[in-house]
Amino acid sequence: MQQGYAPAAKFCDQIIMIHLLYDQQKYMYDNKTHSVENRIVSISQPYVRPVVRGKAKAPTEFGAKLHLSIDETGFGRIEFLSFDAFNEGPMLIEALNAYRYRKYKGEFIFNRSTGKDPLTKQRNHHQSKPEEEWVIVPNGIPAIISESDFNRVQELLHVRKHVRRPQYIETYLLTGKIFCGVCGHAYQGNRNATHKDRPPYITYRCGNRASRHQTSGCKNKPVNRDAVEAFVLDKLSMNIFNPDIVDVIMDRFKEYANQQNADSQGLIRQYKRSLQSYQRQEENLLQSVTETENAEVRKVLLVQLEKLSEKKAQAQQMLKSITCSNKELPTKAVLKELLQQAKRQFRKGTLQETKKLIDVFVDRVTIGIDEVELKLYLIPPVTNQNIPAKLCQEVITIDRSKLKNIRNKVS
Repeated sequence: MQQGYAPAAKFCDQIIMIHLLYDQQKYMYDNKTHSVENRIVSISQPYVRPVVRGKAKAPTEFGAKLHLSIDETGFGRIEFLSFDAFNEGPMLIEALNAYRYRKYKGEFIFNRSTGKDPLTKQRNHHQSKPEEEWVIVPNGIPAIISESDFNRVQELLHVRKHVRRPQYIETYLLTGKIFCGVCGHAYQGNRNATHKDRPPYITYRCGNRASRHQTSGCKNKPVNRDAVEAFVLDKLSMNIFNPDIVDVIMDRFKEYANQQNADSQGLIRQYKRSLQSYQRQEENLLQSVTETENAEVRKVLLVQLEKLSEKKAQAQQMLKSITCSNKELPTKAVLKELLQQAKRQFRKGTLQETKKLIDVFVDRVTIGIDEVELKLYLIPPVTNQNIPAKLCQEVITIDRSKLKNIRNKVS
């Protein structure tokens, strides 16, 4: 390619896929991670994804995974099919509940599951739409019991429903995001009961901590849950409601895109020169074909002209693929819309929305001996996976002794 030779047209798709594969590998190397969205494991079959199954013979399989259900007549129905890995447990629960509560009496339900979240681009299979939004088809399938018997069973289930004893369940917003800066292990939530008239002392502590009777293990101290969560939410709100954050990100993106696109400019110029050369050769051959009177010479010239046309078409295809592979920046309107969605979720203030914002915007919280480090995404990293995450990040540190002041300010 560097010498002006273009590959055959049948290889162009594979070359484009190799470019995408290189971008994914570079993204994982730059961000020190082993995962990337829609990871390519086969150049000839880029839609195939590795699915970890845990089998002794083949722990990882490659192929479509489907969720199959069998109705009361013995017919199988594919509920869901995807080459990406997914958890069929929530789907099984949803299918059983739908069968238990509706399908016994012949009703079939559509439009029950909620759509994908606009920020995370993921679907919550544990959450359903309000019942008034369901599309219920009476007599959509054969009923196996009468509606009166079905209603009697529902009444009995409601009467016999076991009421669980209330348990002490604490919420830890930073689960999966908070780590020890000494040993690298994850910090875990912990609830210490105090005097019955005092509130419990709730902390995050290192999972590799040393117990009272151990000499080995991590010596890093626990951190107060409310203090560190208040610090993270304070910085998160300052970022989301910062009116200048979009301009800062756009400047970073433009600088990165200019640097990346400059690398391909030399190859683009080379292909353009090759196309100009092919054009001149094609014109000379056409002129020779029209001027010659020898049939054998004209036949040889026409063969050369056909080969030259193939080279020209291949060079045009490669030039188009390189031009299309240049980095495309997300628009300012897209970034503003993402932040507007985050603002709406932040104003709701519910536990579910707050946890969702932390999952999207917080990369990592590192608890050190003397300070706490927060790696925060200025915009959701799902905007463009080809852009390194470090361009969207900001690192904030605070002394551990000042966490209490942050908690008091937020509260």
